[in-house]
Amino acid sequence: MASVKMRLMKMGREAVPVDGDSLDTEWKNLPEQVLQASEDEADAEAVYLTRKARMEVKKSQLFLDVIAYPAKYKIVKTTEKVVDAVVAASEDIREYNEKVLTAKRDWEGKKNVVYALVDKRRSLENLVSLHGLGYAGQPRDKTGGAKSYLREKAHERKPKIVLRKE
Repeated sequence: MASVKMRLMKMGREAVPVDGDSLDTEWKNLPEQVLQASEDEADAEAVYLTRKARMEVKKSQLFLDVIAYPAKYKIVKTTEKVVDAVVAASEDIREYNEKVLTAKRDWEGKKNVVYALVDKRRSLENLVSLHGLGYAGQPRDKTGGAKSYLREKAHERKPKIVLRKE
């Protein structure tokens, strides 16, 4: 579990490639990879939502403070637009906003890793299907397409019947 977790902590492009020579290992590791990536995505979402809620609380507190003490913020006339502008220009709100955007970016990235692992599952299914057909087993002439390839394979598999003449 620890080695998979360490591998998934980096996540991104490293977790997605498929090793065609060890499909059995890929299939065995995939559920654990998806579970770990899903847990990481859920944790990242929680961080994002927490930071967003803290920013909203901080905005509300600052909004009320500006309304209560306009002289402190050098405001002559307190209108909603002016108060919103002061809140938006606040250094604290900008810092909170950067933290929220960073958390959202992290969450979106981890969500994309989960999607990539689902695509990896589809790729593994297709590789196994192709492997079962012997598709990657030998080079073939591409002029005939898939139908002629399947016809050739079916013809190769038929046992040859030899009739004896007496």
